[in-house]
Amino acid sequence: MLKSVLVVCAGNICRSPYAEYTLRKLLPDLKVTSAGTIVSISHLEGKPADFMAVQIASEYGINLKEHRARQLTSELINEHDVILVMEREQLEEICHNFPEANYKAFLFSRWIGAVNIDDPYQKDDLTFRLVFNKIEDAALEWVRKF
Repeated sequence: MLKSVLVVCAGNICRSPYAEYTLRKLLPDLKVTSAGTIVSISHLEGKPADFMAVQIASEYGINLKEHRARQLTSELINEHDVILVMEREQLEEICHNFPEANYKAFLFSRWIGAVNIDDPYQKDDLTFRLVFNKIEDAALEWVRKF
């Protein structure tokens, strides 16, 4: 039985927080958290979600104000049943660096065409909205599969 999901992107300040909180809203009995692959090297540990992400997420009924970025670790990989990532390169990197993730890591967009969900960081309002719409669509499909 599925108990926990980890959502991963690069900096853990735009895509994965939005996906995390969206899945939490849709599946309140499931433990859902998020992390990023480059949080430490980008000095983002403990930083809040991007301002634009917070602003647009609130329009979608998602509150990201309490979110704080954290680095992906082997402990996080091991304590979650499923790992959902935003890009193919992240999927390959995670499976290479954390072999224990090979059987449980998938593209977040797996059920909507298995395309990369590109990073909207430092992009315009429209880009964030398109990305968040894609995340929303993918989340709804994961809910159907879970």
